[in-house]
Formats: sequence, C-alpha cells, structure tokens
Amino acid sequence: MTKRLLFVVVLLLVVFGAVFGWKYHQIQQGMASRKPPPPAVVAMTEVREETWESHLSAVGSLVAAAGIDVTNEVPGKVSALRFESGALAKEASC
Repeated sequence: MTKRLLFVVVLLLVVFGAVFGWKYHQIQQGMASRKPPPPAVVAMTEVREETWESHLSAVGSLVAAAGIDVTNEVPGKVSALRFESGALAKEASC
C-alpha cells in the first residue's frame, strides 16, 4: 500500500513538473522573441477658430442620478406639493 502511494506521488510530481517546465520554457521563448511596440502615431492639423451651436439635438432617455420619492404619512390624496424643483429644503416644525 505504501509503495503504491509513493509511486503515485512520484508519478504526479513528474507529470506536473513536466507540464510546468514546458510552460516555463514557452514563456521564456515568448519573452525572448517579443518585438518592441510600434511607434506612436501622431496626427496634426492646423488650429482654426470655429463657431459651435449652443445646443445639440439628440434622441435618448434620461435617468436621474439622485432623487427622492415623495410619499404621504397619512392616508389620503396629495393635492399639492408646495416646493420648487431644486429649492433648498427647510426643517419642518411639528
């Protein structure tokens, strides 16, 4: 039983050692044959003044980055919201 276990362990070490050695060899060859990156491409143009429109038309959808849900604390119908959009909130006195 011990001989069989020792044989399996040695066999696994040989197999894994061969696999890792082969991968190490491939990596070393890949690093040796690596070419330097190509030079950077630079585009040039003359500077000129242009007038751009102050607005652009586009089709899409909007999602608020931050917002709140306004709910009532007592049952009933909300008939009015007495604040302006973007206004600062004040502490209510109860």
